[in-house]
Amino acid sequence: MDLRIAFQKAKEAGLLPGTLARRIGRCPDTLYKWADGTRNLSAQVQQEVLDELRKIKAQWAEIDLD
Repeated sequence: MDLRIAFQKAKEAGLLPGTLARRIGRCPDTLYKWADGTRNLSAQVQQEVLDELRKIKAQWAEIDLD
């Protein structure tokens, strides 16, 4: 899945771009502008976003509602 689409799905699920930005130590404006298509991300920041989304996904998967 394209990273921007995955990021959009995370936003729709309630993850705020500012929260994700703080978790990876980046300025929230960077992610907002990237999500809007007005800015590109370096390969390093893309990897940081991907790694953090994977971490968040794993954390949610650990929640047992039964």
